Amino acid sequence: AEDDKKLVNSVTLIGQVDKYDTTESFSGNNSDTVFTLENTAISVKVTVGGTEKEPDGVDYELDTLQKQIIFNTPPPTGSNNIVVEYQYERPLVIKGERPSSIAQYGIHSKRFNLDWISNRSDGVRFVQSYLGKYSEIKQNIRITFAEPVLYLQENDVINAVNTFLNINSGFAIKTIEWSYPQLMTKISIGEYRFDFFEDDK
Repeated sequence: AEDDKKLVNSVTLIGQVDKYDTTESFSGNNSDTVFTLENTAISVKVTVGGTEKEPDGVDYELDTLQKQIIFNTPPPTGSNNIVVEYQYERPLVIKGERPSSIAQYGIHSKRFNLDWISNRSDGVRFVQSYLGKYSEIKQNIRITFAEPVLYLQENDVINAVNTFLNINSGFAIKTIEWSYPQLMTKISIGEYRFDFFEDDK
């Protein structure tokens, strides 16, 4: 059995969300009422000519989807006389890909939201380790012996050969079952790699 349900060769990680404070200035022309911010504000303080304006439709509205400050009446003409102090959020975003796996299997993407990853180096380490573990198809084989085979143990590495299925490789024994009174042995084997056994179980 070739199991590709965990095949992932393109990962996007959304890490911890940090809050930032910034200030933007605009020049009024006694005509424009809409001013667009660079980021999506979560809280704002707006002053025009040094006078603080009231939000929630009294003097202006904050459109978070369009990132806009919309005044009820046009601010007077002035150079940088409109000052917007606001707070915005920005998550830590890290993306990684395995080109060789993409060339062989096509793109298989996955996205993680892990708010406990707070810095870029930890995020890059997580993405690289995940791509290294899941960017290839894992092969699993079930073998049945018509007799009791008592010399094999779990975690032994054996070589399995099947010319019909074009299999000739080393695999690790994951499980062994003996049946009585049939006196048969069934073993499940899979590609040998670190953490493979517990992950598949």
